[in-house]
Amino acid sequence: MAGFMQNSSSAATALMLAALLASGGTGMAGSLGGPLELQDEGSFFVNGELTHSSHPGTSVGGVAQPGTITVKQMYVQYRIPKSVSRPAIVMVHGSGHTGATYETTPDGREGWATYFVRKGFPVYVIDHSGRGRSGFDRRCGRNTRRARAARSGCRAAPPHCPRRGRG
Repeated sequence: MAGFMQNSSSAATALMLAALLASGGTGMAGSLGGPLELQDEGSFFVNGELTHSSHPGTSVGGVAQPGTITVKQMYVQYRIPKSVSRPAIVMVHGSGHTGATYETTPDGREGWATYFVRKGFPVYVIDHSGRGRSGFDRRCGRNTRRARAARSGCRAAPPHCPRRGRG
């Protein structure tokens, strides 16, 4: 019985692999069709300020020494279609998201950014300061109520912390 189950599993795997190869792998992510023709594509940062950080950063070779970091900058990714026929669109994420939410759908299809570029709109997708590709200021949070409570030795959430001098 075990041999039958193993052979059935192998056959099913081989069948799925053959179907994927026969489709050319196009079933993985949908496209509106054809290659995306661009005049320009890239990214840049807006504003930002240099500041000292005592926290180690990251670098290509691993952990970097503490030093100067750039904070409060906004990351912008842009795509300019080969034939611009519409006004530019700036896509601004909300809530706890990043600009990457406009790149693809959860099931792998093209997202709104690519959709509008294909329709002739130059598209600029941003990541707010402190989110996604804009980078994160590791110094933030040091002066929050929760951090101050932790430094004072209180383990409960800040609203439940006893005040100093009270038992």
